[in-house]
Amino acid sequence: RLEAEIAKAPKEIVPVLDTILANWYWHYFQQNRWRFMQRTVTAQAPGKDFTTWDLTRLFAEIDQQFTKALAAEKELKAIPIAAYDELLVKGTLPDAYRPTLYDFIAHEALAFYTSGEQAAAKPEDAFEVSADSPIFDAAEKFIPWQPVTTQTDSPALKAIKLYQELLRFHQNDVDPSAFL
Repeated sequence: RLEAEIAKAPKEIVPVLDTILANWYWHYFQQNRWRFMQRTVTAQAPGKDFTTWDLTRLFAEIDQQFTKALAAEKELKAIPIAAYDELLVKGTLPDAYRPTLYDFIAHEALAFYTSGEQAAAKPEDAFEVSADSPIFDAAEKFIPWQPVTTQTDSPALKAIKLYQELLRFHQNDVDPSAFL
């Protein structure tokens, strides 16, 4: 039903709805983790009923929703998170830590991409982050780093790119809270 509403929704709200849908799928997995861990990949392409999807298909759909939501990057970076106070439950940290809608959605996506459950769905030759890479370096070295891999759909690679973009976005902020 949410997919049908997204198709009809004004374009300004679509990234938020895509994020909600991604989170709904993610929460469905978390509540039914045991079922997914017992499923095998099916030979037949999965249908529209997400309750029958295998883990790879479900994670691909979550990724697709977050990717669609973050595609409106420029617009999202211009929307203060306070504009969504009526929709979002206030956390314990001030808005300065996630000042824009882009920050909020990016951190929602990061929670998915960096979860331990990603290991269950990754291929045997998955992209791995080396400890001697700039991943643990200062921001000045990490931000321009371009990991070399052919696996562009890697959750780890997507997380790295999101972290880099968040740092790039906030590196010159007057209030360094979001950067830190």
